[in-house]
Amino acid sequence: MMNKTVFLTALALAATGAVFAAGAERSCDNGIQGNALIHQTCSDSGQTDISDNPRLNPRYSAQNRSNSLKSPSTPGYATADQLYQTGMKAYQSGDFATAGDTLRRLVEQFPFDSRAGESAFTSAESYKKNDNFSDATEMYRRVVSKYSSYSKVDEAAYDIGFCIMTLEDYMGAISEFRSFIGRYHHSEWLDNAWYSLGSAYESIEDKQDAIIAYRKVVNEFPGSDVHQQAWERLTALIGNGPPVPPNQPPNGPPNEPPSGPSGPPNQPPYSLSDQELYDRGHNELVLGNYDNAIAYFDRLLKQYPGSPLADDAMLWKGKVYLDLCDYYSGMQVFSTFKHTYGASELLPEACYSLAWCEYNFAKRDAMQRDYFQRAARDFSDFASRFGYHEWAPEALYLAGESYEFFGDMYNARNCYHEVVNRFPNSPSAIKAQDKLNGTY
Repeated sequence: MMNKTVFLTALALAATGAVFAAGAERSCDNGIQGNALIHQTCSDSGQTDISDNPRLNPRYSAQNRSNSLKSPSTPGYATADQLYQTGMKAYQSGDFATAGDTLRRLVEQFPFDSRAGESAFTSAESYKKNDNFSDATEMYRRVVSKYSSYSKVDEAAYDIGFCIMTLEDYMGAISEFRSFIGRYHHSEWLDNAWYSLGSAYESIEDKQDAIIAYRKVVNEFPGSDVHQQAWERLTALIGNGPPVPPNQPPNGPPNEPPSGPSGPPNQPPYSLSDQELYDRGHNELVLGNYDNAIAYFDRLLKQYPGSPLADDAMLWKGKVYLDLCDYYSGMQVFSTFKHTYGASELLPEACYSLAWCEYNFAKRDAMQRDYFQRAARDFSDFASRFGYHEWAPEALYLAGESYEFFGDMYNARNCYHEVVNRFPNSPSAIKAQDKLNGTY
């Protein structure tokens, strides 16, 4: 009885082994398909050869892995080269929807490919040409944040503002254009940024800031494609005829009596009201006569310290210094404003401008890096006191950047986290998240 049991058990095991061997032989005959990384070969004896199995053979080379990835059998797979060629052909043929999506796939699947920056930019261009400005904005941001060495990164940064403005988010566009102007001083898109900034200000009915932006184009970019358009907008906004052309000195403040001096007199033979002084200061500012503009604003502040226009005049005096990049003088004016006109409705702009002067003063001179700490403090204070203000997200982001430049990474990260948590849908939150991710 015992011998029979043992015999039957052995027979069953032999049958099982035969079935397994037959299955292995069929696998060897047909080949194992559908997995490029685990491709096994079999010998005549039906055993697995580990020489080409990357999981079993530690000597499996990087070249073999690379080759196996180039022609996988997974349905729908495409290499970076295939995606690039398909996307570029679609772009050149005018199929922008396909180009945008295909090149976006390349960037998402192969972010470290040498063509990823170009692909991200072309994807954004495709979306923009297809009037898909939301996706275009996302891809332009990816160029700026992850491929900052790409040759057209400045154009991508400009187009972020352009797309946001097209979506009628004018405050967001203003923030982007101002950021562009601060970062890309020598970009060929600088004139367009100033002109677009003026258009955005016009859209929110901020006439004076629009005038300043258009005047920048007229005075500093005489050969620009948008020079004539800026001239026409200035003419429409000023209402007193076209501004004085660049390099042509004015005869004097508008409406100045022929017998009067050519500039604001120290001892005027006639009295001017606070409104007249204010208007003349702005006229001089539009004409690019900064010294005369400051002189008129100073006269108003000295002769009419209690005027309802006094706080406005002081703010504009500070903005003239900002326009001249005289950040130290700007700091003095905005600091005085902050302590003199604490109840003014213009206080938020003065506080933000003070921090902005400190930030740029520190960036300009490495010996003044302590001003980054002051800027961080004042930007943070702005975000706390005026959290409702449309500039609060950018102020908090700049506070983080100021701490970062100062070397205080702990407070920098805290600021970036706060931007993301308090203002999750703002452009500043996207930049802050990129900072936290280490990609900006």
